[in-house]
Amino acid sequence: MAEEPASGPVTAEGTQPDGLGPEGLSLIMIETGKLAEHPGNVRQDVVLSAEFAVSVAQCGVRIPLLVTADGEGGFRVVEGHRRLAAAVKAGLAEVPCIVDASRAEDEAGQFLDMLVANGRGYRQNFTPLEEAAALFSAAEAGASRTRLRKATGRKADEVKSALEVGGMSAQTREAAGELAGQLDLDELALLAEFDGDEDAIEKLLTALRHGLAVDYTAERIRQDRAETAEHDRLVAELEAAGTPVTDQLPARAVRLSALAQGEEEELTPEAHGGCPGRRAPRRRRFFPRARMFRT
Repeated sequence: MAEEPASGPVTAEGTQPDGLGPEGLSLIMIETGKLAEHPGNVRQDVVLSAEFAVSVAQCGVRIPLLVTADGEGGFRVVEGHRRLAAAVKAGLAEVPCIVDASRAEDEAGQFLDMLVANGRGYRQNFTPLEEAAALFSAAEAGASRTRLRKATGRKADEVKSALEVGGMSAQTREAAGELAGQLDLDELALLAEFDGDEDAIEKLLTALRHGLAVDYTAERIRQDRAETAEHDRLVAELEAAGTPVTDQLPARAVRLSALAQGEEEELTPEAHGGCPGRRAPRRRRFFPRARMFRT
């Protein structure tokens, strides 16, 4: 997801806005060529995800880097190496930075800043469900899908899924409970697909809790839905044509295909349509039109 906007205005290089926080801090735009990686950067691998790189290329750096003067006219990056790398890759001429003058001679403090900004005990990323909720709220506030894609670097289908997940009902979220925070976007999208169907949601959650193939479970639910829809369509069609549909056949009922057929007329459901004793069973497995009975 895109990084959060900086708090406060970004000014031209060399100016120092008022009221930005503790003494010794200033927010300015600095040319990327004047920013150098910290020689003791403890992050050994600056990995740029595709989403993050696209987001910076489209929207720029939204959270200022924390830097300090290096004593040679340039600046040393204390926190924000990934943002700087993404900016350089995108060809950005300058990025917003918070210059901490108090850290110039405090190397120990520089390492502590790295820890507090990136350590597990001090930073907790959004879960996929929380990311989806943020995207949904942004859309509700008026952001177009194009803007969401540019801001996050996500593909169109990912944004679509996230918006569906973000719009899930409170009932489905409550049913998922703590499990929802452990699911990825694809798994959450399956819950969103069947939102409102309590039986389907329970089947999916059971599969997820037991590590079963949730895609297979979802496909079975889709097939059941399709069969039910076709069954209902046939019931309506037969009833509209005047053929009674029954839940229970009389004891004397005989399947039409089992009756002896005359020489002059083939005994088909259509030819048998005028018989007052005709019936069709409601049971789904035995419901094809040819499975008519005569009582």
